[in-house]
Amino acid sequence: FLFAFPQSVVYFPSLCDSDFLPCEARHSAIPHMTLNSPLTGLNTPEDSDSLRLHDGSLLRHCQRIYKLEMQSLRWRHWNSAGASAVAVGRGALVDRVIQAVFESAVKELPGMGRQPLGALRNTVWIALGEYGRLELAPYSPVDVLLLVKSHATHEVDSGLEIAARGVLSSLGFEIRLSVLTVKECLHRAQAQFPFAFACLGARRVSGDLAVFQEWNQRFWANLAKNQMAFLSELTDYLEALHDDHGPSVYSTESNLNLGAGGLVDLAGLHGCLRLMTGSNDPLIRPVGSLAPRHWQRLGQAHQHLLLVRNHLHFVEGRRQDSLLSDRFLEVARFVAGSIEQPAIAAGSLVRDTARRRRQVHQIVRR
Repeated sequence: FLFAFPQSVVYFPSLCDSDFLPCEARHSAIPHMTLNSPLTGLNTPEDSDSLRLHDGSLLRHCQRIYKLEMQSLRWRHWNSAGASAVAVGRGALVDRVIQAVFESAVKELPGMGRQPLGALRNTVWIALGEYGRLELAPYSPVDVLLLVKSHATHEVDSGLEIAARGVLSSLGFEIRLSVLTVKECLHRAQAQFPFAFACLGARRVSGDLAVFQEWNQRFWANLAKNQMAFLSELTDYLEALHDDHGPSVYSTESNLNLGAGGLVDLAGLHGCLRLMTGSNDPLIRPVGSLAPRHWQRLGQAHQHLLLVRNHLHFVEGRRQDSLLSDRFLEVARFVAGSIEQPAIAAGSLVRDTARRRRQVHQIVRR
């Protein structure tokens, strides 16, 4: 994100990387549904009929592309591409898989026939949480919402859900998929704050833009009507996460995402800013007592935490959001580029991580 001030601009690159744009921004530059690789240039046949759900060809193709693209992301990470490039790259890759499944399902599922536009008018795929914010680590779970106008086309909704689960769950990560109407989604956001928090980063992946905009406007309007209640619930929610995953910023093995001073705190801050300013424009003016130097520190902390978490995921080959003591040296070697004095480098990593988390925690608590 960009936070602009009279004499300062602070860059949070996760949503601004020219190589990895959000889905809607990429539509004008990338041919619709060719499944061409967003990262390596691997091409697939332009004829979408060559890839189908019912015979498994689309699933096998998505598995192959996902494996190759994740390998490419690993290379980019090890060659210092930047933490945000990796996070946004994985989000873009999952976007393309969902788009492929959606368009194939539109053509093949009973009741849809060969007229996808009719289905697109009623259905939209929405990325939530880390996925919506384009902050996915290499093995982070993916939160997806399939939003429908109504459940009148139950057969179609079920078919889309089964198709998406079948493909995405085969790629080696946890998929958390909800199928809701607009009314159901708004009600759940009011009743379950973790779901509302995930919706703060909502981003359209594919489907009807009008349905997404209607839901998004109503969601934020509901929050705006009860700002104080939202802020109170947010405070309680973050404190509960901190209690479970690391209440102290000085804990060397607490969770980099959900612990105190972690990435979730930054996500909460951005949600508060959007609620207070009424805009999701990446250029946001100063709010309250936060000065340009505070945003500079937040930006640096954001990149550091993303980088360390990405490296932990790649090293472990699975989801790992905690910097454990047995990985201090390995992570320090990567962050520093080289190590002549391993013990000093590991100590510097721990100290730097704690310092950045302390800065985030202090600023967000204001």
